[in-house]
Amino acid sequence: MNYLSNGPISSYQTYQFGLSLVSLKETNTPIGMCGLLKRAELKYPDLGYAFLPEFWGKGYANEAADSVIKKGMTANALKTVLAVTSPDNLSSMRLLEK
Repeated sequence: MNYLSNGPISSYQTYQFGLSLVSLKETNTPIGMCGLLKRAELKYPDLGYAFLPEFWGKGYANEAADSVIKKGMTANALKTVLAVTSPDNLSSMRLLEK
């Protein structure tokens, strides 16, 4: 519960955006999370996401990220959103390049 209180809930209270649950439309099965974050070390909000390994490589992260960027930037009047990943995370790098 501390994670939710100090993480996503606090982010929504402070910035009006944060991480949201991502689930399969057909079954409502939770598969990960995606959203905009405001990290102290970055000047602008950034895209954050994490998915359960069995759902990697199926396009879910791309679909969620695309939706978050389009809706989040409009709803929060954001002109700039960053995205950061480690250089060895090739899958995330490809997603962020899109």
